[in-house]
Amino acid sequence: MPENMLLYAPDPYGVGASRFAVVEGGSTQEISIQHLGELEGTWITYDVATLIDELRRCGVRPPRGLIDISEAIRLVTGRSRAEGGERQWDFWRRLKSHFDDETKWRLARELHEGRGPSWQEIDASNYFASLAGALTTLWAATTKSLEESGELQRFFEIEVPTAAIYHSRQWEGIGVATDKVRAALETAAHRKYLAYQHVARIINASPTGLNYWNVRPYLAGTDIGDALSSFDGYTLRDQLRLARSASKFAASFTEYMDASRDVEILNRLNDSGGRVYPTFHPIGTISSRTLVSDPYLQELRRAFRHVVSPDEGKRLVYFDYSQFEPGVMASLSGDEELISLYNNGDVYKALSAELFGSSDQRDLCKRIFLAFSYGMSVDGITRLLSNDEAERESMGSRVRDFFNRFPRLHEFRMGAERELWKLGRVRTLLGNRRVRSGQGVLTAKERRWSTSQIIQGNASLIFKHALVRIADKFDLPSILLPVHDAVLMQCFEHDYEDLAADVSEIMRSSFAFWCPGIEARVTVGQFGTH
Repeated sequence: MPENMLLYAPDPYGVGASRFAVVEGGSTQEISIQHLGELEGTWITYDVATLIDELRRCGVRPPRGLIDISEAIRLVTGRSRAEGGERQWDFWRRLKSHFDDETKWRLARELHEGRGPSWQEIDASNYFASLAGALTTLWAATTKSLEESGELQRFFEIEVPTAAIYHSRQWEGIGVATDKVRAALETAAHRKYLAYQHVARIINASPTGLNYWNVRPYLAGTDIGDALSSFDGYTLRDQLRLARSASKFAASFTEYMDASRDVEILNRLNDSGGRVYPTFHPIGTISSRTLVSDPYLQELRRAFRHVVSPDEGKRLVYFDYSQFEPGVMASLSGDEELISLYNNGDVYKALSAELFGSSDQRDLCKRIFLAFSYGMSVDGITRLLSNDEAERESMGSRVRDFFNRFPRLHEFRMGAERELWKLGRVRTLLGNRRVRSGQGVLTAKERRWSTSQIIQGNASLIFKHALVRIADKFDLPSILLPVHDAVLMQCFEHDYEDLAADVSEIMRSSFAFWCPGIEARVTVGQFGTH
């Protein structure tokens, strides 16, 4: 395992006064920021996002071999934020027990957060030596835990090289067409205002400050209140989005939430000066999906994505897995009927034809398919789709008939629940466990995520495996942004045809590598609608 360490204390004033040290061959030595840019090989460090911002301000490119110990800790923890995972994967909390003196730990944390004493008041050599010792023993304990939990291979073969892609992009930044941002912001603000008015009329109150986590007290007087089966923020969001076609409140409130996020992101882009430097979270969710923040570019709706621009002389290319999760389900369940439907057609269109007599409701049926697959009952789904009882019964019958065609999909879901109950965890084809916090009979929430963790965790594995191979072939600067199951890239015009063909094949073959028998489809097109 790599044992070289990179230590640092950020400059709280942003004037280039950061301090750096390396641990190499067992000795600790303070180095200049210019020397840091010349480091080769692998270096264990922490809070890489802050480090990269420091280096960019000083014009120093980060070493390619950075490993953020925080990501390893997160993978070991195996718990979501909602289950207290954030406290368990907190780097400074973990580091505390590896100091021989709590006072030294407190000093290290305060210096890192820009609220400690000045460097003239401390012995820098002793400070870095103490921090080096603690980080070294924490790394040893973390790698041992990775190995014992079956996460070591995934961390080094998938997560570390994926993170290197994001480190490079955070340093390089992403271009923004400021003239397009201003026009998009005007449109988004207008949509938000209209949605605000609609919600306000329905709940007879201002929706300012409301979100999926605190809107519950206002639901009883709406046309959706009785149809909801759960009020957890994430679940409530999914239910309201599913109910948009039947509920005026659901349609208005979800539009208000989406438009509010669009405005937030576009305001951030409007102040960017033509380039933003997002923070990438390689293991951003419990299923190891990547999240991007400040700004949240992944969440910008398609109508406004045209504000993202390539580097000079290049064009954008967007690669997206089609029907990603049904393909993963089909392979892991081994259901021949679902495999055949995926390989020869469109699962969501087939469900749309079953329910509505045409493929026009594909987007809605995508939500229905995933809701059912992740544990929502047929009755729960149909309550969100219609206010008419007879229509609900008819629709419920057709939903059941559709899913009854895939008996092994049901067996797969039951198998995931049994695994969680017996072993206390579920995992993907390569690590990425999720561990339950309780014991005994599974809760409804645990039954739902037992399946979603396996499906979405494997989707993340496949996507990251493809991304690493893409970076190996086309190098890091070609990759701009991961967007759920898709990747935004850039290339010169004369390279477009070769890139489109090669990246599509890489993505298809990565899918087939982990999910044999699946003939994945990759769409190639524009990032936005303009």
